[in-house]
Amino acid sequence: MDLFLTNGGRNQPIAVFLHASGDVLGRWGARPAYIQAVMDRFKTNNPDKEEADYKEKLNQTYGEIGELYQVSNDYQHVILHELRDLFTTFSS
Repeated sequence: MDLFLTNGGRNQPIAVFLHASGDVLGRWGARPAYIQAVMDRFKTNNPDKEEADYKEKLNQTYGEIGELYQVSNDYQHVILHELRDLFTTFSS
């Protein structure tokens, strides 16, 4: 698992696609790109975990991410699209 960290952390779900030889063909996860962008923005804007309001801002970010999942099922279609795009990069 430590070979496939997301921004230095252990996250799930991560999908790792391997060739029969064990070579990594690609990976996906832990969130659709537009949802992951919310967390990436948070981490860029809040690099110091010791700040007094860090946990409050992190919880707000988790709330925003949760809302994106609940607003519609578009994320499911986005995941499929992202995986389809990834699969096209695999050589046969």
